[in-house]
Amino acid sequence: AMLVIALAIPTVVQGQAIYGTVVDDTARGPVDGAEVDLLHEGAAVAGTVTDSLGRFTIAAPRAGTYGLVVRHAVFMTYQVDSVTLGTGESVTLQIRLGRQAVPLEPLVVTARRSRRGLAGFDERRRAGFGHFIVREDITTRAAGQLTDVLRNVPGLSFRRLRRGGVLTQMRGGASGRCAPAMWVDGIQMQESEQSTLDQIFAPDMIEAVEVYSSHATAPAQYVSGTCGVILFWTRQGSGAEGTPWQWKKVLAGAGAAVLVIILLAR
Repeated sequence: AMLVIALAIPTVVQGQAIYGTVVDDTARGPVDGAEVDLLHEGAAVAGTVTDSLGRFTIAAPRAGTYGLVVRHAVFMTYQVDSVTLGTGESVTLQIRLGRQAVPLEPLVVTARRSRRGLAGFDERRRAGFGHFIVREDITTRAAGQLTDVLRNVPGLSFRRLRRGGVLTQMRGGASGRCAPAMWVDGIQMQESEQSTLDQIFAPDMIEAVEVYSSHATAPAQYVSGTCGVILFWTRQGSGAEGTPWQWKKVLAGAGAAVLVIILLAR
C-alpha cells in the first residue's frame, strides 16, 4: 500500500525544495537508506538518501512540475508523476512504502574444522604486530553485530551501503581505502555487498579476531594482495564451547530469511 500526503507551503527562501518522510506502511516506522530521485521529463535531476529517521530533503533546480521516485531493496518502488513547485515554494510529503520479498542467491561455504585451534594466535599476540580481540572483549562489548566489535579498531572503517548494511574497509590502495583479506579458521572468504560480515556472522559465533592494518605486518601465510588482513576464529573451529558455527544470509523482504548450514568435514 502506498500513500502520499502533499502540502504546498510558500517560503521566503529562494529556490524550490521537497521535504519528506518515508515510512513502512505496515509498521509505520521510518525507512532508512531509501533512494529518492527527482525527475524532470523522465530524467533524474537530483537525488538523495533518507536518514535514520526516514527524512529527506531534495532541491529542485527551478520552478515547475516534477516526478518523484523512491526505491529501497525491501520495499515496493513508489512513484508520483506530478509534484508542482512554484518559485520559492516547498512541498512536504509523507510516503508510505509496502514491503516486497527480494530473493537472493544463498551463500554456501564448505569448510573444514581446524584441528590446530587458534593456530598461533597467542604467539602472534605476544609479538604485538596486530590488533587482537578475544572472547572476553566480545562479551564485554555486548555487540549486536560483528562490525560493532570492530568499530574502534585502528585503521578500519565501514562504507555504508544504500541497500542497508556496511562493507569493511582498511587504509591503503590507490583510492586510499581497500578491502582487507579475510580468513575464517584458516580458510579465505570474500565479503561483498550481497554477503556482508553482519549477514554471515553473529558476535557469539566468534572466539577471537586478529586485525593487521598492513600486509607487511600480517602472517605471511594469510597475505593476499596489498591490503591488510583480518583473521576470524570461530568458537566451533577453535574447539570452544558455544553456539555451533552457522552461516546466515538474511533475505531482503517480508522478514524472510535463508539459513545456510555449513558442512563440517573432519
